[in-house]
Amino acid sequence: VCPENDGTGVGFGTRGSVQACWLARQRRGRPATQQEAGALDEVARFTGRSQSDVMDLVRAGVLEQLPGRRACQITAASVQVWLAERGRELAG
Repeated sequence: VCPENDGTGVGFGTRGSVQACWLARQRRGRPATQQEAGALDEVARFTGRSQSDVMDLVRAGVLEQLPGRRACQITAASVQVWLAERGRELAG
C-alpha cells in the first residue's frame, strides 16, 4: 500500500507495487532452478524396470521425485547418478 491517498483518506496501491507483489507470489512456489524430469512410465521404460520398482527406488531415496506435481516426475539428475553408480557396480 502506498502512503498516498485520495480525498477520502483511503490508501491505494500503485500499479507497479501490485505487479511486483504478483511476481513475488509467482516465484514463491517454484524451485530456484528448473529441473529436467521424466514421467514415471518413461523412466521405467528407459531403465528397464517396472513402475513399482522405480517407485520403490524413490521411496528408498535413490531417485528423486519432483515435489508438488500431480503426476509422478523423476528428476533426470537422480536417474543419471543412479545409472552411473549401477554401471560401476556391474563393472566391478
